[in-house]
Amino acid sequence: MICVLLATPSLLRAEDSWSHLGAPEREVLAPFESEWPSLEPRMRARLRMLGKRWSHMPEAQRVGEMERFRRWRSLPPAERQQLRRSQRAFQQLDSEQRARVRGEYQRWQNLDPAERAALRASMGARPPAFRGAMRQLEEVEQLRLRAAVAGLRPQSRRALRQHLMGLGESDALRVLRAVIAEPDASRDDLIARLAPTPAPRERPRR
Repeated sequence: MICVLLATPSLLRAEDSWSHLGAPEREVLAPFESEWPSLEPRMRARLRMLGKRWSHMPEAQRVGEMERFRRWRSLPPAERQQLRRSQRAFQQLDSEQRARVRGEYQRWQNLDPAERAALRASMGARPPAFRGAMRQLEEVEQLRLRAAVAGLRPQSRRALRQHLMGLGESDALRVLRAVIAEPDASRDDLIARLAPTPAPRERPRR
């Protein structure tokens, strides 16, 4: 949660300086006091929002938020900027698309380390043309694509993946954008037209 909060732009307020915080806020945000002057104003504002809920959080949740904050602080500026872009793109999705993206993230979180490593390896094996097409998609398009693919039937996902493997970059980009634009109700039909499943060969009669 904290990385999402920190990645979201906010209005900058002069009263976010440590000296302007009230005693209750300083008590809740004490773990951040040493770093407070070096934090971006938007980060201070978001931490103050989090601080209002801090006293009601279980201890385990507080520890988790602190760890996420430390990881955020350790990210290079380019990665922080990427997180902010992703969050802005996520806010442009409709409620059903957000639910699908969250579901995909939760499934990833539930994988054990070996399963994650295998999935990363399979993603790395994608041809350069497909990776190039993905890079050309805007952040919000990438998220909408993830939501669209998550809603496909398993056989449609396999057919789409196989179809993309044989395309050049421009054709792969065209197909990905067609998948994004297609309504949910007819997306599986679109995949069937783009990448029809070969009919099983008949066994020779004896």
